[in-house]
Amino acid sequence: MALEVGADTENLGPVMIIPCARTKTLTSHVSGAGSQPVLWVNKTGRRFASEEVAMSFADAGNTIAKQPEGAVYAIIDADTVRHLMEEGSDIGLGDFIEYHMKLTRLQAELDQDVAEGVAWKGDTIEALGKAIGLDSAVFAATVDEYNDACDKSYDPMFFKPAKFLRPVRKGPFYAINMAPSVLVSDGGIRVNGNLQVTDKDYQPIPGLYAVGNEASGLYGDTYNLDVPGTANGFAHASGRVAARHVIKTLKGE
Repeated sequence: MALEVGADTENLGPVMIIPCARTKTLTSHVSGAGSQPVLWVNKTGRRFASEEVAMSFADAGNTIAKQPEGAVYAIIDADTVRHLMEEGSDIGLGDFIEYHMKLTRLQAELDQDVAEGVAWKGDTIEALGKAIGLDSAVFAATVDEYNDACDKSYDPMFFKPAKFLRPVRKGPFYAINMAPSVLVSDGGIRVNGNLQVTDKDYQPIPGLYAVGNEASGLYGDTYNLDVPGTANGFAHASGRVAARHVIKTLKGE
């Protein structure tokens, strides 16, 4: 709509990608479990990164998006299901899954998703790999290597911190189908200091404002998680600046 009235754009296109279980919302306890630093494998049945990347959900989303077909499977066992339900999450996922939040709906959601074919269950690792459609031998070897790292509290492949090395040993076993999901856009509409949208000559378009993540200037090519609350703070501040300018304009000041 802004382009139709002559708005110019800057850095148009960046979006924030966040991990989410396919067909689920970000508040889903299955999605919350899959977004934890548990064992992740791609369609080859192998690990591809330190799952600690889950601590930065923007980085995690980009990491998942780079995998074949953008598909990643979060692998958990019965002990991990119990841990997440009774003791809570190991990391937070923004405001959607709070740190140490007990994922009390996890088992019920898993059972429903398995029944609907959007998650998978196996009494053995080989059976789980077959259900997903992975090479069962490769997948089983990956799990064995990962469990060995958990036993030694040392991950020689990706140097995942020991506190996140939780073994996958007690059946039944589950696979959560994770995907990159778009959370928000990151700017693109050019604005001036009053948050007025400008044309290509930097001239303001009367009556048109862009604030928050729709306004250019805060982000470059990605969403920054190094300073939590940046987007929230800018949304409040830019909204106030724009509103004050609107009031002054209406008063003819």
